[in-house]
Amino acid sequence: MPRNPNEDLAELVNTGGSFSRVLAGFPVDLVEAARPGPRARSITRALEAAGSPASDVTLIEGILAEHAEDREQVPRFLLVRDGKLVIDEFLFGNDMHSDEAGYDRLPNLIPLIVQRQSMVPYVVLEASAGGGRIRTFLSGREHSDSDERMIGEAEHLHEAKGGGLSHRPHAHHTEEIWKRNASELAQAVNELIVRNRVHLLVVTGDPHVVDLVAAALTAPAKAILVTLGSDTLAAGASDEQLDELVSTSLARLRRTHQEDVISRAAMQEGVDNSGTDHRLQPLVHALQQATVDTLLLDLEALGTHTLLALDGPPWIAAVPSETFGTAIVESAPAAEALTRAAIATGAEVTVVEHGTLPDHAAAALIRG
Repeated sequence: MPRNPNEDLAELVNTGGSFSRVLAGFPVDLVEAARPGPRARSITRALEAAGSPASDVTLIEGILAEHAEDREQVPRFLLVRDGKLVIDEFLFGNDMHSDEAGYDRLPNLIPLIVQRQSMVPYVVLEASAGGGRIRTFLSGREHSDSDERMIGEAEHLHEAKGGGLSHRPHAHHTEEIWKRNASELAQAVNELIVRNRVHLLVVTGDPHVVDLVAAALTAPAKAILVTLGSDTLAAGASDEQLDELVSTSLARLRRTHQEDVISRAAMQEGVDNSGTDHRLQPLVHALQQATVDTLLLDLEALGTHTLLALDGPPWIAAVPSETFGTAIVESAPAAEALTRAAIATGAEVTVVEHGTLPDHAAAALIRG
C-alpha cells in the first residue's frame, strides 16, 4: 500500500491559516439557467456565513460554474486558503448525504484521508504474441492515468504451420520472437512498478505469452502479480473477468494492509479505549513527542469524544495543563484532533473498520 499518502497535507497544517472547505457532489446543479442553481447558492451562502473571505468564495463559485455541465456525479473535496486552491480531489465511492461548506482553522480532512488510503496504484498489462497494452490506474478512478500500446516483432510470427522436420526451425524462431516481445513488455512494466510505486500488477492475454511475461519480471513485480489467461485484446472480448479480478485483488490488498497495521499496533504499546481523556493520553503523548509512525482510528468508536487542538507543536493535548504554552485553537472532535496532530508530525493515518482494533479500542498507534 502507498506509504503515507498525506505528506502534502503536513505543509498545509504546519503553515496554518484558515481554510474554506467544500465537500459536495459535482455538478451541484443541473444547467438550466444562466445564474447559479439552488445548491450552488446554498454552498456559497454557507461559506459567507462561516466567514470565508470574498476571494475564497469567488474562486469556489468559479469552480462550481466550471463543472456545471459535467455529466457524471462525483463527490469532490475542495480546500481554499487566501483565495488559492490548495486541494481539489474527487472522492469516488464516497456516500454523501448532504453538501458541506465552511470556513475553519481546523478543516475536517478525514473524508480525504479515507479516500486516499483506498487509492492504490496498479498496472494492467494485456499481452499478446505481437505486443500488448499497458495501462496504469489509481484505484477508485474510472479511467486510466496512462494507456500505452507496444508493438513487438511480427516477422514470421505466424509462419509456423504444419508438421514435419521443416516445422521445427520456424517454431523455434517464432518462440524466440514471442520471448523477445514478452521481455520488452516485462521490462516496461518493471520500470513502471518502480517509478509509480505500484502495488498490484495484473497480466492477462494469451496464456503462453502471460507465462513468458511472468518469467521475465523482476522479483518485486512477481511479488505483486496476479494473472488471467484470457485474451481481452481480441475483437469482441469482454472485460468482465478482468474487472472482477482487479476488484477482488484490490479488496484483498486493502484488507491485507489493514490487517498488517492492526497486527503491528497490537504488538506495541498504545492501544487505548476512547471512554475518557485518561485512556487516550498515551496516544496524545506519543503524538506530542512525534514518535508515531502510523495512527489507527476507529471513527465510530471515537464518537463524540473531544481533545484540544493546538496552534502549533505539540499540536494536541488531552488537558489544558499539557499544552506546553501553545495556544488552544479549540476543543475538537477527537478523530479530527488526532488526525491533524498525526499529519503535522509526519505520521500516516489509517481509518479502520469499526471493532477491528485490539480489545475493540477506538484508536491505536505504531511507533516510529
